[in-house]
Amino acid sequence: MTYDDVVAARELLADVVVRTPVVESRVLSDVVGGPVHLKCDEGVHAERCGVAKVEATRGYGAEVIFARTGGQDAAAWSQDSEVQAERAAAYPASPAAGHPVMVEPLATMADGIAVGCPGEQPSELIHYLLDRVVTVSEEEISRALVLCLERAKQVVEPAGAVGVAALTAHPQAFEPPVVAVLSGGNIDPMLLARVLRHGLAAAGRYLALRVLLPDRPGVLARLLTDLAALRVSVLDIVHERFGSRLDVDVDEVEVQLQLETRGPEHCGEALDAL
Repeated sequence: MTYDDVVAARELLADVVVRTPVVESRVLSDVVGGPVHLKCDEGVHAERCGVAKVEATRGYGAEVIFARTGGQDAAAWSQDSEVQAERAAAYPASPAAGHPVMVEPLATMADGIAVGCPGEQPSELIHYLLDRVVTVSEEEISRALVLCLERAKQVVEPAGAVGVAALTAHPQAFEPPVVAVLSGGNIDPMLLARVLRHGLAAAGRYLALRVLLPDRPGVLARLLTDLAALRVSVLDIVHERFGSRLDVDVDEVEVQLQLETRGPEHCGEALDAL
């Protein structure tokens, strides 16, 4: 497949293709320090986001950030940045070597872009058209998924959210205006639930505490009242009176708490207050 083939296909399908929206993200704009837009292509995987998508988003005068699968049929039409999960990052080593380099991909939630060896054609295109390759961690991807769902109201699979992950993890590396392509919304509901829990934990929304309290009536109730006043939600509580820990006095009880907060600052406020 050549560039001319893609252009011809775009013209052929012009009357039937549904153009996906480009929306501004205020939260990402604040993070980067300038306009950031999201190209909402959740129904299209990264390797199929072709020249038409990039030309449309370039109309905003923006740098374009892609996720990349690196398969033999992938097309890298962007001049700017490619993002890969660091657990399956075959591309960073390939340009330096001058040819596709095989790596052993580890398990990653972004399985849609986990490949062991880049294809020859996309490797050549990336060499000539992209400025850099950025990698992101599992925690950065999960935080990006939470941000997309909670703040942008977009359901994205992990592989499709790596562009947003790169923006939040390396905001200084991108000069606005920027467009991040959200490519792929193929995520199982159970996986989405697990990934969101992981993302919330990575974003500091959960707090685990072990508290020693005097073993007297009403003390536990006062602790829960204090937490309610701080607007902290109690997800789970264990009141351990007959434990085997030697550091607990006979007139004390151990209380283990799993709490939900608004974020790291809220966690700090709760710890300071308690």
